[in-house]
Amino acid sequence: MKTFRGLFLLLVSSFAFGQTAADKITAGRAALAAHDLATAQIRFQEALAINPTAEAAGALLGVTRCFTIVNWTSSYNFLNRLGVSSTGRNVYHWKATLSRDATGRVILPDTLNFTEASDYWLTTLIP
Repeated sequence: MKTFRGLFLLLVSSFAFGQTAADKITAGRAALAAHDLATAQIRFQEALAINPTAEAAGALLGVTRCFTIVNWTSSYNFLNRLGVSSTGRNVYHWKATLSRDATGRVILPDTLNFTEASDYWLTTLIP
């Protein structure tokens, strides 16, 4: 019920202030340019609340979601599990790498199995 009420208030406030979906998309793009992923995501969601068929808002919301995946706790833990260095995990300036041996080959943990990767994929990335 709270979700419905929140969406209703969002929709009503958008109409009350006269902002269009295009205005929200423009604001979301500006937030992306400023590297403010949280605000961008909110603006694209607002645009879709105003106009559910706004293709640009849907596409940009999807891209923004992809950018934020690395900040989720489950993703952070999975990258740690893979042995990806914890420093340099900035989506705009990615420098994190997998561990490598002396010949440059990637080193994955011996105890890592496909089930972990599959579970991460199905529970974090797909829904």
